[in-house]
Amino acid sequence: SCGVVSLSLLGDGSAMDDERSAMANSLAGGVALAKSLRYDEALPYYLEALNYALKLGDAKSELAIRRCMAQAYSRLERYPLAIEAYAKAFDLALELGLVVEQVKLSAQLTEHYDLVGDDEHRSYYAKQLETIISRSSDEHSLFIYYTHKGDEALGDKRYKLAEQWYFKARNVASSMDHSYHEAVC
Repeated sequence: SCGVVSLSLLGDGSAMDDERSAMANSLAGGVALAKSLRYDEALPYYLEALNYALKLGDAKSELAIRRCMAQAYSRLERYPLAIEAYAKAFDLALELGLVVEQVKLSAQLTEHYDLVGDDEHRSYYAKQLETIISRSSDEHSLFIYYTHKGDEALGDKRYKLAEQWYFKARNVASSMDHSYHEAVC
């Protein structure tokens, strides 16, 4: 679910601070509504925030906003729109070199393409996830990956395999830097 708004969205006193502040306020409004499970009402706020992010050329904020939008669409079971938002966020994560985001988003895309029965795209993003993980030693990425694999096995009723993946996730979690948190969603 969407979390707290990142303070980096608020700006640094430059001439664009009004627009940056408006973007942060719109995003915060959407997040507050989403936390109240009012996803339909959150979407216009996210769209407004997205327009500001695009106008400002702020790719990191755009990624975070698109992820929030995708989560809202998913909760509303509007899976094609969720997939579209997740895919655009994934492309931004690739462009920005944000490995943890790539892992999260490829896992979400794999799950959502599975929900709509699109095996070709599900397989593509599953391979993307495997490729990203094979190049990463980041503990947060590994934790997300192991949890995703556990969830996948659990969904297939392969309980022993799910347990093995969850134990791997637990082992990674025990050595992680616990100051890590998600900035927006």
